[in-house]
Amino acid sequence: MTPDEAYALLVKWSPLIGGVGAFMRPFLYSIVKDAKTRRIEAQQPHLERQLALYTEACREAVCLATSDDDGERAKAAQRFWELYWGELCMVESREVERAMMRCGKALQEEAKQDELQSASYELAHALRSSLEASWGFRIRRMLPY
Repeated sequence: MTPDEAYALLVKWSPLIGGVGAFMRPFLYSIVKDAKTRRIEAQQPHLERQLALYTEACREAVCLATSDDDGERAKAAQRFWELYWGELCMVESREVERAMMRCGKALQEEAKQDELQSASYELAHALRSSLEASWGFRIRRMLPY
């Protein structure tokens, strides 16, 4: 086929190719959008459970790091270890796992309050980062600093 024949063939078929392309683009877009929606719906129970457990883990770590009440601290420690060895393992990221290990180590070693506070703060940030990755958006800070 000569270049002139190829050009003539291209000119002849270009409206059909363009029409098919114009039809396929929205069709493919709707398929991709539908697949993303289904994926999010399928993940929703996991994401909600993750959020609930992360919130609880953060609450218990904060109690351990800030409370002066021995009874509260004992309850918080018990629940912390339940989360540590059980439920949280199903939903936590590696970053959260490391932060929980640091809190657990500080708790086992009966660390000073400031070390527990530091470990709790690190855990809270790891939880937020994990939520951002799981939910697919950045959580903005409320305070401008």
